[in-house]
Amino acid sequence: MTIDVTAIPIEWDDPAESGITVDFGKIKDYLKGWDHKTIVPMQDYDKWLEFYNKMKFKNNLRPLDYTTAEFIASELRIGLTLILDATMKRTPYEASQDMIHFELWEGPHQAVIV
Repeated sequence: MTIDVTAIPIEWDDPAESGITVDFGKIKDYLKGWDHKTIVPMQDYDKWLEFYNKMKFKNNLRPLDYTTAEFIASELRIGLTLILDATMKRTPYEASQDMIHFELWEGPHQAVIV
């Protein structure tokens, strides 16, 4: 399965008025942690790791509790929200979660809108 995130617009009031400065390098680094990863169910991680080691593949595994598009989208949104909340000195989920909207495509005809 290939997952494609088309765009992640982050919207807020005028930064000059609100005093918000976002380090987009942190956001980019976070998203790189997902780029070209093989997402595997947590319960199968050891099997996959053993196979990767046997084949001498670079470990690009990302174990998750659930491997559905909905769960992956939720994990992305949580991670991005935590970055924004820290940047804006907010308590977790105070308001940043409403600033992040994106589509995660699981195939050519199926998407999750967050």
